[in-house]
Amino acid sequence: MVVRFNDPTGKSTTQDIFVTKDGKLFTNTLVSSDTYLSFLNIERKFAECLQIKGVRILGQVNDTATLQQLQALGTYSYKVFVSCDGANEAQCQQIGIIKYPTTVYNNTAYTELYTPAFYSQLTNCTIGA
Repeated sequence: MVVRFNDPTGKSTTQDIFVTKDGKLFTNTLVSSDTYLSFLNIERKFAECLQIKGVRILGQVNDTATLQQLQALGTYSYKVFVSCDGANEAQCQQIGIIKYPTTVYNNTAYTELYTPAFYSQLTNCTIGA
């Protein structure tokens, strides 16, 4: 389907979009399933390496910064996530976790948002291998 609209500057724009038969979903890009599966496999291997190395990210599921950190690590970030929600909050505080997210690795706490490259350098887990 072709859509014509005016962009924020008022310029007339034409764009191809792809719509499902029922009209409920649309996108302006198509992704090869092989490419996407390969990408997911890379994310999975990286998260599993972090998990094996003992990386843990402590946070709360309703905390924006925690969600940003998990999103930066991708689909499989749940493998290294430790919830400090509800009953677990007191336990997290008892071990000194006062800021979310907190990454713990080799008994060292890191309390900022980090890129996958930071985790790769910290742990020697390779991104994309």
